Amino acid sequence: MQNISCGGVCCMSPISYEVGEKVMVVIAFVRPTFRTPAQVIWCNEVDNGFEIGLRFMSEKDAFAARMVEQVCHIEHYKREVLATEGRRMSGEEAAREWIEKHAPDFPEFESGPEVTTH
Repeated sequence: MQNISCGGVCCMSPISYEVGEKVMVVIAFVRPTFRTPAQVIWCNEVDNGFEIGLRFMSEKDAFAARMVEQVCHIEHYKREVLATEGRRMSGEEAAREWIEKHAPDFPEFESGPEVTTH
């Protein structure tokens, strides 16, 4: 996953998809695994595969994906702190610190019909 916008996600794929094709976005990093349908709105070949723009099928799905993105950032932060500082944190402690340090830089969620990640 490259990034998530108000209406979709930009991600990498080893295979090409047709514009208009329906796919399932799966983020296995979180528990339970996040799954939501999306539609391909663009697909570009790049050096290591294909960069794909996906539009979520509903605003509810887009909002849920946005929350998953934040969880992924927090988990990454938790691992980074352990690796660089040797400090173990609970998920709640990591969330509090990450929000304090990074929430102001995390773009606001605004509903809208377009994917703006490309």
